[in-house]
Amino acid sequence: MIIRKKITLVVLLLSITSLSAQTIVRKNGLNAEAPQVNKYTSLSFWDSQSFVFGVGVNYYVLEDLELMNTYNSQQLIYLCPEISIEYITRWEPLKLKIMGGPGWDEWATRTTFHSAAGLRIDWMGIRNSTVGFQVMGELFRGEEPVSGWSFSIVQSNPWYFGVQVDLYSGLGLVQIEDWESSYMLKFGAQVNFGQY
Repeated sequence: MIIRKKITLVVLLLSITSLSAQTIVRKNGLNAEAPQVNKYTSLSFWDSQSFVFGVGVNYYVLEDLELMNTYNSQQLIYLCPEISIEYITRWEPLKLKIMGGPGWDEWATRTTFHSAAGLRIDWMGIRNSTVGFQVMGELFRGEEPVSGWSFSIVQSNPWYFGVQVDLYSGLGLVQIEDWESSYMLKFGAQVNFGQY
């Protein structure tokens, strides 16, 4: 059990390191002029430049915070297909985000419904991509109610025709009924529509 925990943590750290290595922070900050890599155009039915819609798949690992407790360790793993809506504020790097969708554990014996809300901030990156972070309040409803928050590193890669792919990984602290203290690892990929 402890080996599995160590492997999971190593994978998370490598993911965050690889994404962070691509970040370029401009000397003048986010308000400085930058190449028009991520320019948002309006969605005709909203007549606005403010909304982005996405679909994605997220993988959540919930475990006891006591890493050395190898005998009484508890773990929940959920795979959740989800939809999301992002609102782009007047300060373009800042976005408000909500998401939600059903989920199943690794043996398909437990079901849950996951929802989250929070904010995201993007920086300019290299090779026409952006790297940023998001902070989300997390909520799972089902046989094992869970609540908490997460911090994730996000890499966004533009495709064509207003489509963008996000990859993210992160961690957080959560409260699970009958568990003393727990942490969450989060990995996911998402396709967004309505940008550029």
